[in-house]
Amino acid sequence: MYQQVSAFVLHSRPYKETSALVTFFCAERGKFNAIVRGVRGSKKAHLKAALLQPFQELDLSWKEKAHSDLVSLQNIENGKMRLPLEGQSAVCAMYINELMYRLLYPNVTFDNLYQDYADALLYLTQLQLQDGEVQGLKQAQILRWFELRLLNVLGHGFTLEEDLSGHEIKANENYLFYPEFGFELIEGDWQLSHHSFQVSGACILSLQELLIVPVEEIEIAKACAKTLRQLLSIALQPFLGKKPIAAKTLLQKPSGKLNRNN
Repeated sequence: MYQQVSAFVLHSRPYKETSALVTFFCAERGKFNAIVRGVRGSKKAHLKAALLQPFQELDLSWKEKAHSDLVSLQNIENGKMRLPLEGQSAVCAMYINELMYRLLYPNVTFDNLYQDYADALLYLTQLQLQDGEVQGLKQAQILRWFELRLLNVLGHGFTLEEDLSGHEIKANENYLFYPEFGFELIEGDWQLSHHSFQVSGACILSLQELLIVPVEEIEIAKACAKTLRQLLSIALQPFLGKKPIAAKTLLQKPSGKLNRNN
């Protein structure tokens, strides 16, 4: 069976003498691995290798083989979207790619995730026209938006409407966060252990909006930015394991306000 899809590159590494083993992401197949032949060793090969840069949509085609999850591409061409991401926006997109590469199950489709991914990259590109402070705040909001949606489609989300006792989350209360489960109301003189993470009801309610609004309408209160970054980092940690995310170290370098926001 002949297959044709539009896809983005998530990861690429050398394979044998002149080929590359590339992990792609598309709407129809999710994350999948493909061999791209003839990308090293000649001027023509370098031109082909240039197509495998991240953040540009590609049109791929191949003949499906039975009982094989590894695709051998027959054709690769530029697609509709080519996003010139630079600087901190590019680092944010690298972080999203690394999350997808490490967390997505191979050859499994996820509703709306391809569109969410494309929307995030496009909006990061558009933000490059904003001044530094606005750009930094909006970049952080995009990452929270994508992290939460990714957790949900993977089945690792948690309820944002009610606490663990079934009571409605209230903006003026404080809660403990338990990954994969949700929030427990803090009552009386609760003593926090070093395993506990506290979050205000107001910040939890702002997370609800991220599952509803499109990326261009994201608004997270500045007071919640650091808390939600920490909360979603805790939520992702069990599935990422101990290996750190390379792009995240770049986002959190103490070189300026922009990095600390992300």
